[in-house]
Order: sequence, then structure tokens, then C-alpha cells
Amino acid sequence: MNLYETLPTPHSIRVLTLKRPTLGIEGIEKDTERSATGVEQPVYCEMSVISLTEPEPFDALSYVWGDPSVRERSMVCNDKMVPITSNLWTALHQIWGEWPDKKLWVDAICINQTDIPERNQQVTMMGGIYNIAQCVVVWLGEATQKSEDFFKILEKVRDGQDLSLTYGKNFNELLDFGGEILSRAWFRRAWTLQEISLSTDSIVCCGSQYADFRIFLKTIYSLNRLSEAEHFCGARILDVPTLAQVGEDRTLFHLLAQTQERESSDPRDKVYCLLSLLPRDLYDFMEADYSLSVEETFTWAARVCIELDKDLHCLWAAGLEALERARQERRFQRRRQERLQGPLQREDSDEEGLESEEEDRREDEDIFLPSWVPNWKTEDEVSSLRNLYRLIESARTDPERLRSRSNHGWRLERKSRKIGIPGFGFGRLKIDKQEDSALLTVFPKCAMRTLEFQPSKTSTSMELSNNDFVTLCKRINRHDIEHCACIDGSPRVRYPLCHLPTRVKEGDWLWTPTFGNNKRDDKDDYEDRIYIDNGDVWDDDDDGNDGIDGMMEMSRMMNGDKKDIFYVFVLRPVEATEEAQFQLVGKGVGKAYNLKRQWARILTTFILI
Repeated sequence: MNLYETLPTPHSIRVLTLKRPTLGIEGIEKDTERSATGVEQPVYCEMSVISLTEPEPFDALSYVWGDPSVRERSMVCNDKMVPITSNLWTALHQIWGEWPDKKLWVDAICINQTDIPERNQQVTMMGGIYNIAQCVVVWLGEATQKSEDFFKILEKVRDGQDLSLTYGKNFNELLDFGGEILSRAWFRRAWTLQEISLSTDSIVCCGSQYADFRIFLKTIYSLNRLSEAEHFCGARILDVPTLAQVGEDRTLFHLLAQTQERESSDPRDKVYCLLSLLPRDLYDFMEADYSLSVEETFTWAARVCIELDKDLHCLWAAGLEALERARQERRFQRRRQERLQGPLQREDSDEEGLESEEEDRREDEDIFLPSWVPNWKTEDEVSSLRNLYRLIESARTDPERLRSRSNHGWRLERKSRKIGIPGFGFGRLKIDKQEDSALLTVFPKCAMRTLEFQPSKTSTSMELSNNDFVTLCKRINRHDIEHCACIDGSPRVRYPLCHLPTRVKEGDWLWTPTFGNNKRDDKDDYEDRIYIDNGDVWDDDDDGNDGIDGMMEMSRMMNGDKKDIFYVFVLRPVEATEEAQFQLVGKGVGKAYNLKRQWARILTTFILI
């Protein structure tokens, strides 16, 4: 008989209860003795089903899975042998040894991980499980001498003792104890943010010792205050990474950026672990879907950020340049690890290079993303933008807008690798290696003439349909092939190459989106929108009143309020067929050059792949 039967309702969950007398409190010590001799006893338990609508008291376990493919230990559940990880085996022994009557919800066992529909449904409701649980049991792992010493400090704080009086100024050792605890894998695990943030009560366990989680935090903060009081500048501070601020007005991108340093055995969980932390009225359409691949999950998350939230900051962490930086970082970390392990004796140095290239190839094949999608697996590109986010709480003020947003979210394409983003193309880049710069050039006159467009003093942008844009791109391609000289003598703007993506090439386009970068993005049309025109910012109604673009505001935050600095993007055209397509190369920094109004801009929907 199968261990798992179909859950009766969408609100049902499974819980585990210690099966006695097979494993009682007295049996714990005996099993520990057996494990020392290499004979390890399984954990015996029973699985039952309860409903969250009328729940029986239960606790939820928060722990680190480890490698789910390595299940060296076992448990007997409903008389069936179930392989489990060593960390879970130890946790259950210790917890049930202390509290044999606890009913526990353990995600690895209580969810049928092989049943994708059930896994989707249960993972989506995990926030509710941890919120309803009467206590969340945080398992940090087995004890060490430092952890035992730290829990002694917790007892003193619990009893109301003043650490400054107890230890005086000799608290650096206390910081070492706390640092050892905070370096444990639980504090880096992707899921622990929601598990502890949504709990109503929690305890932290390490080996056979345990304490109220609030006492744990109080102790950490007390140590930090002592350190700051002693060393006002350069004080050693213990960071509790699990307690990032989670506000009701934060976007999906903001949470992704906040949690990029967290780890998960399944990369898709980098997204799914945040679902319960998002405002449900704004993200009710987001549910875990393990039928999607890693690439599809990451792409869907980026699409939500761009199409629905109009938050283009994720583009700052995407692009071909980001891919190359990630590859270089992998090489650096690999070489650093080799140095730490000692010099490696190789007969052929070329062999090392070939192996490095092969590892890069395997890593790139492991996750092959569209150019406009950040790799949420890496932390350097996205986490640096954690303080940049858009507020979208205004959607709550209008019930109709809220319904429209939800309907749009449910209709979002989950498997397409393309996205259409309306924006301005300012021109193409010509590389000048001698001057170590790139020249922004106007679009070829021969190509523009086919569209019967002539820039004037009152018209500097041209809105193109998809068909016209494809025609323009094909004409530009012909211009390049025929080496046409129609743009000789046309105005140009010089950009230092250091202000552009490192992978910029001849013929790349300079581009900026036209939504999500202004204060008036609640409209669906382009009326009175504020655009960046290669540094000059003005209203599209040409009334002479210059506006301030949202992207310009973000640039000031990043550049110390330098008003003449802004960000643009570099796109690389792909051969035009039925639609013009581009790859995102990366972001660039531009200076506020004064372009003439006769400089023609192309306004259309750019298809990024």
C-alpha cells in the first residue's frame, strides 16, 4: 500500500506523530549508543491527515534539507520504510526525545514530493501552515562547544541578567559564539525567511539545547549593542539574515533581490519560497508550479516584474554582460577553492583550461535563460539592487484595477522566451577603439526614407508598427551590407566604453523603455509620458516643461545625486524575420548630452529574446 493517499480537501495536510513504545525517551540514549557503533535505528512514527480549517495542535519543523539525493538514514512511517537525510534523522530524534507528544509537520515527508499537483498546492499554502502551527521548531543542527556556550548565554538573558555586568568588556568571545551559530546553513536556506517570519511562536534547537527564538534574537541584539558601545566605529556586528524587512508594499523583484544570497537545492524555490511573503491581493495569481523548468520559472518571475509590476530594475541584472560576469565569478571561485586546497600538480596546463571551459559549458547548459531574465541563482547581480524597488500599493485603491491586475497575472505567458517592451531606440553604436569609445549614430537616412519620415523641430520620435519596424531593421541591415555612406556627416555622440557594457559590439542599439520609469505609469497609453532623450528629459507634449524620469531618480541614488548621469540599455539586433528581435547586452551609463531635436527616435515595442 502506498504511503500517500490523495488528500481529501485543498485545506488538508499530513502530520507526523512519534510511534511509541518503539522509540521512547529511554530509547534515545540507546539509539545514540548504537549509532556510535555504526548501527543506526530508524525513527518510528505515524502519519495522519488534519484540516487547516479546524486544525488539531501541531508544530512545524524548520530545518535544512541538505542534499535530497543523499538519504543515508531511515524512518518507519505507517509501517513503511522511508529514506531520509541525516540532518532530519537527527532532528527528529532530538525533538521527539524532548517532546515525545509533538505532532510535527515536516515538508520533506508530509508532502508527496513525487506528485507534482499536490506539491504545487501544498508548497503554495506553506505560509499558512507555518502561520497556523502553534510553534515553529527551528533545528540548527548538532551541538558544538561554541553553541553550548552560546545557549548558556541565552539562559542568562532569559533570566534577566545584564550581559555587560556579567561579562564586562570581555564579550568578543561571546560574539564568536554567536557568530558560530549564525554561520550555520539554516540562516542561508531560502525557505527559512517565510518559515520564521510567518510563525506565531518559535523555538530554536541545537543538539539537545533549545530556547525561545525571541530570547535568541534579544541576545544577538544585546551583544551588538555592547559591541557598538565599546567600538563606536568599526564595531563587530552579528547579522541575522533571516529577518529582512518584509513590507506590504514591496514588489516581487524587491524580495528576490533581498534573498539572493539564500540557498536552495531546487533553484525554482528561489521564487516559490517568497510566495507567502508577497501581498496576496496583488499576487493572488502566483502559485508554485513544479511542472515548469528552472528556466521557465525564472522567466515567469521576470515577466511578472516587467509586464505586471512595470519594474524594470531586473533588467539591470540581466543581459549578456551579466552572463559573462557570472562565468568569470565561477572561474574566480574555482581557482580560489583550488588555492585553499593547496597547489594542484597538473602535467599539462592546457588541460586545466579545457576542464574550466567544460565546467562553464555545463553550467551554462544547466540554465539557459533569455537575455532579459536575471539568473536568480546568483547573488552578485541582483542583490546589489536590493534597495531599488517600485511601490505598487496604489493598485489597492481601485478595486477595478486590482481585478484587472489579477486577470492579467493569470493570463501571463509562462513558457515563452520572448517579451515585448515598448521603448525608444535612440540610434546605433559605432566602436572607436583608438579613442576607447563608442559613437552613437543616427539611424541610416536610406532606411528612414523608406518610412517617409523626416524629423522636424516639433517631431523627434516616430511610432512604428511591428511590420514597419521589421522593414526598418531589414533596410538597416542592407545599409550595412552595401556600406552606404548616407549618414556621413550626421551628428554623433561619443560614449566612453567604460560607460557601456563590456560586451558591446559594432551595430548595437541604445535603448530605453517607456513604461515603469515614470511617475504616471497608471495609464496604458503614451500621453504626456516622460522620456529620456539621450540625457535631455522632457515631456512628450513639447510644452517646454522638462520632467524627471523615474530611471533618472534611481540613477541619482546610485551615483550620489549626479544629475547629469542616467542609465540606458544596449540591445543587439537578431536577424529580422517576421518580427524584429533583440538580445539585451546590458545597461550603460550616459551623460546628459544636448542632442538636437532633429535627432529621430524610434518608438515601438522591442521584442527581447
